[in-house]
Amino acid sequence: MAKIQFGSEVYTWFMQGTGKGYDNKLDHMIKVAAQAGFTGIEPMVLEISESALGCGKYWLGDFCDPHRLKDALEEHNIKLAGLALVCAWDGEEEAPNERAAADFTMDLLKHFPGAMLGTVTLPSGRAKDLQRRRLNVARNVNAVSKRATDL
Repeated sequence: MAKIQFGSEVYTWFMQGTGKGYDNKLDHMIKVAAQAGFTGIEPMVLEISESALGCGKYWLGDFCDPHRLKDALEEHNIKLAGLALVCAWDGEEEAPNERAAADFTMDLLKHFPGAMLGTVTLPSGRAKDLQRRRLNVARNVNAVSKRATDL
C-alpha cells in the first residue's frame, strides 16, 4: 500500500465554462492538487481545444513547453502522473490533427519518465453509425498505443 501514489485529474476544472474558466491555468491546478495532498496530476491534451472551444493549445496553453511544466510541478513538489489524450477518433485512421495531438503528447511525455499516456474518447452524443465509430476508436487507440510503445 505504501507505494500507491495519488494523482489528480483536471476534468473538474475543465467543466467550468467548457474549458474557459481555467484555460491556461495548469499552474493553479497543480498548486491546488499539491495543497490537497496529491502527489501527481494528470492534465488533458484536448485536441479540439483551440478549434472548437477557443481555448489555448491542447488546453495546456503555456504549459505545452516541457520546461515550464517541469518548473510548475517542481515548485509544488508534485509529479506528472500522466497525460490524458482526448480525441474523437471517428475515422478509420487518425485524422492529421489527431495524429499531431498524439505525437505532441508522446513528445511531451518523453520529458517526464514514468508518466503514463491515457487515451480518452471525445464524447459526441451522436448515435449515428455508433458501431462503426466504436470500431474506429478501438483501431485508432491501438495505433496510438503501438506508436507509444515503440518509442
